[in-house]
Amino acid sequence: MHLSHRSGAAAANAAAAIRVDSVTKTYRSKGHSVQAIETADLDIRPGEFVSLVGPSGCGKSTLLKMIAGLEAWDDGSITVNGGPASSGRRDTGIMLQSATMLPWRTVLQNVLLPVQVMGLDYPAAKARALELLALVGLEGFENRHAWELSGGMQQRASLARLLVFEPDILLMDEPFAALDEFTRERLDIELQALQSSLGRTIVYVTHNIGEAVMLSDRIVVMTPRPGRIVDVIPVELPRPRTEETLSSPAALALIARIRRELGFAPGAEAGEEVA
Repeated sequence: MHLSHRSGAAAANAAAAIRVDSVTKTYRSKGHSVQAIETADLDIRPGEFVSLVGPSGCGKSTLLKMIAGLEAWDDGSITVNGGPASSGRRDTGIMLQSATMLPWRTVLQNVLLPVQVMGLDYPAAKARALELLALVGLEGFENRHAWELSGGMQQRASLARLLVFEPDILLMDEPFAALDEFTRERLDIELQALQSSLGRTIVYVTHNIGEAVMLSDRIVVMTPRPGRIVDVIPVELPRPRTEETLSSPAALALIARIRRELGFAPGAEAGEEVA
């Protein structure tokens, strides 16, 4: 069954930052096929923070990569800022779970790598990179090498690298999942602050229900394979949000609703992962 989960405002807005329209995706190999995405519809407004939540294998990362133009889809269409989704767009940046820092380059050189690849104004970008490193708490580490940084510090540098060429849209695939709980909580708070000051459109893949509630304007809930969008839930909690926010009755009700959509029994911990 084809279900549409567009918000009324976004569906009526031809200038949606991201529009996923009746998209399907099947992986085929050696006579076998696996349907990853079953007829997805989604509109994301400019400046909106939207999280994709669901169990492993539900197509969250596949959908994100299709929006980035890194994966092809079978049917339907995906538009980004009014044009077709494609790789190499300067208005779109992607951040993966691994920081993927080049060990022979300094932190500053790693942050400036997309600037060099795109042939942008290097002096202006260097000044911006230094501002971003200070913003993410890495001032004074500009000339250190990646291997001298902790995992959390490398992810901060990776976030600065994502922002340095000033993309309108940030696509983030479980960027903090490999970090310890304390570091992830701090980076979640910093990401909120960055979003508040920069106003970028963010699509964020996470297994962590509490993280999605803390960060998002809306949460897209997906089912196990074949991945379907079963609900798009608005998060109407005041900002800025902290871990304490997740203990509020409104947040606990949201967490319980998401768990019900995913088929779990009641009694969730706020930061529980979707296995």
